[in-house]
Amino acid sequence: MQTIQLSEDKREAYTVLQTKYNAQRTQFNGVVQQLRVLDRDQKRNQLTLSELEALPDGTNTYKAIGKMFMQEPCQKIVEELAASVEKASDELVKLTEQHSALEKSLSETQDGIKELVTAAQAPTELGTVAEAPTEEPEEVD
Repeated sequence: MQTIQLSEDKREAYTVLQTKYNAQRTQFNGVVQQLRVLDRDQKRNQLTLSELEALPDGTNTYKAIGKMFMQEPCQKIVEELAASVEKASDELVKLTEQHSALEKSLSETQDGIKELVTAAQAPTELGTVAEAPTEEPEEVD
C-alpha cells in the first residue's frame, strides 16, 4: 500500500469531500429504498386493481380499515386504487430523476477525492495513507 503525505489544507479538503460523499451515499441509499418500496406498492395496487375490475357488478367488496373491514362499492375501491397507482407513477418519475442526480453527484464527489489523492501522490511517495472510497453507486432493478 502506497503512502502519501497530505498538507493540512489538502487533508481538510479530503475530509470535507469524504464527509460530503458519505452524506450523499446515505441519501442515495434512502432514495433507492424508497424506489423499491414504491415500486412494490404500485405493483401490488395494480394487481389488486386488475382483479377488482374483473369482478361482476354488484359483487360485495370490502376495504380494510385498521382491524376491521368495511363494505364499499366496488367502483369506489377501483377509483381509489387507480388514483393510488397514478400517484405512485408520478412519485416513481420524481424519485428516478432524484436517483440519477444523486448518482451523478456521487460520481463527481468520488472523482474529486480521487483527483485530490492522485495530485497528492505525484510530488512525494512518503507519509500517511489517504484513500478514496471505492464503493460504486447501486443500480436499481
